[in-house]
Amino acid sequence: MAWDRYKTVNGVSLALMAGTWFAGRAILSGREVGKSSRALTITKDALVGAALVSGIGAMVFGRMLDKEIAISNEPIQSGSRPAAETRKRVADLQRLTNGLGRANVIMDAAILAVTAVLAMKAGKSSKWTLVAKKFLP
Repeated sequence: MAWDRYKTVNGVSLALMAGTWFAGRAILSGREVGKSSRALTITKDALVGAALVSGIGAMVFGRMLDKEIAISNEPIQSGSRPAAETRKRVADLQRLTNGLGRANVIMDAAILAVTAVLAMKAGKSSKWTLVAKKFLP
């Protein structure tokens, strides 16, 4: 049950992260900042997309894994390795879900790092200060 609540929180968090980023990108093209910040903005676009794909993939394949386990009562070992007696389909779903989950964590960490660098650059940018005054309270 706790795992199901986590999946809900994770899904909502993923939607909010991607939704707010892409909504902001619809308003601002990224051309309002210098070349290096523009490159970071495009990098963050790619990272947010990859986080969205890996996060949704982990949720979808995780749900498929849950259904397979419920139907067959397959043993799976805790962690990243399936038990030796686990059917191939269940073992493959477990590996795929775990791999996508790891990829999602890596994408999220990279987004955090790029966001931090962008925030530091924004503090030094006179262009961004003018844009922020226009769009932010």
